[in-house]
Amino acid sequence: MTATRSIRRARRRSVCAPTGFTLLETLVALAVFSMVVVPLMTGVSLHNQTRTTRESIVATCLLQQEEQRIRAFPQYIDPVRYRVVSSKTWVVRAETAGSRLVWCTLSVEKDGRQCGKVGFYVYRQ
Repeated sequence: MTATRSIRRARRRSVCAPTGFTLLETLVALAVFSMVVVPLMTGVSLHNQTRTTRESIVATCLLQQEEQRIRAFPQYIDPVRYRVVSSKTWVVRAETAGSRLVWCTLSVEKDGRQCGKVGFYVYRQ
């Protein structure tokens, strides 16, 4: 009878024993998880910053090229020009005001989003 009681007590303990993780196990799992996730999130963030920086550099270069072209030939100002850079289409828009001393505003768009804008005066003869 004593063996039966000890078996019943052991079964009761195993069935009624609290299940779950201890605080230490949870903290260790959280530390391991953060060591994996933080570098991944940093990489994603750097990728987005690199893409944005690359787009702003291309937009600035396109604006400078178009401004130099207009300053060299002020009589040939196109309202819209399409430029392809690295298989991506960029739209350069020009707005003018004035007849002899012309205020010219250039803006660059990619995928319908404005990436840069510049304004300057140019003299038409």
